[in-house]
Amino acid sequence: MYLDKFFNPQSIAIIGATEDPQNITSTIIQNLFEMGFKGRVLPVNPHHDKVFGLKCYSSLLDIKEKIDLSVIAISSSHVIEILEQHIGSGIKNSIIISGGFAEIGNKGEAIEENVKKICRENGIRVIGPNCLGVLDNYSNFSTFFLPWSKVKRPSKGYLSILSQSGSYSISMLDMLSLEGIGVSKLVSYGNRADVGESELIEYLTDDESTKV
Repeated sequence: MYLDKFFNPQSIAIIGATEDPQNITSTIIQNLFEMGFKGRVLPVNPHHDKVFGLKCYSSLLDIKEKIDLSVIAISSSHVIEILEQHIGSGIKNSIIISGGFAEIGNKGEAIEENVKKICRENGIRVIGPNCLGVLDNYSNFSTFFLPWSKVKRPSKGYLSILSQSGSYSISMLDMLSLEGIGVSKLVSYGNRADVGESELIEYLTDDESTKV
């Protein structure tokens, strides 16, 4: 299924990666470690040589292996530059966590329109921007940037949830964990610049670990 790499990537590049606890990429990486994610994690940040013991790359163009998915968590003003690197790197899937797009008004809307144009012209699929992204309990993959010490990760189950709102997604995780209801997947898709609920519903309809 063509959205598989958003849920079960074998290699992910995290743009803006750092160990700074105030930066959301730090939490994303640590959550992946804690969940037992088996794929390759490739930090990208020109200001670091290593992040949490992992080799850190200055640019996507410096990574020679295939990248299934990028996770972008940098200022919206730099996102276009990063997407242009996707073209040279052959990356076709991205989750843009960053805010600062259409939700803030005309300036952000112009950036978001450029995101759509670049992705449409180059076959890049995007979840986001301005989102939490994806949680998949079966592949142990997540781009959620709240630590599991603050938001309890639900057990595995067969319920999948789609939401535009990040805050609603977190509230649902808390409630489901409290009630002991298992979760397969949760997607917070934010501004829906590209991939939206219709494609996600179609994907989940064929997903063996989603029953509800």
